[in-house]
Amino acid sequence: MLVGPFRTARGRLQALSRCRRSGFAILGRAAIPQRRYAKKEIRCAEVGFFPDCEGVMRGEDEEEVMAAAAEHGRIAHGMTDADFTEENVQIIRSHIRDQ
Repeated sequence: MLVGPFRTARGRLQALSRCRRSGFAILGRAAIPQRRYAKKEIRCAEVGFFPDCEGVMRGEDEEEVMAAAAEHGRIAHGMTDADFTEENVQIIRSHIRDQ
């Protein structure tokens, strides 16, 4: 038997529907935020600076991908802020593609 807001089958379906529409998934009785699917990605090897790297960065939009790429460059390749010149940023940005 269901209790609380899920007392009836119809009420449960309505609550599930509301959670799904608002970007939440049901886990037991708690609603947890769903991870949105990435829509853009970039592969480190395709950029050309590090052709042997298997790093893939994904994000909802271009800015998320660029932030992930900058973090990857710093952590995996030891890049610094000086390495992210306007020219390099444009090269990296040009390799972002839709999934």
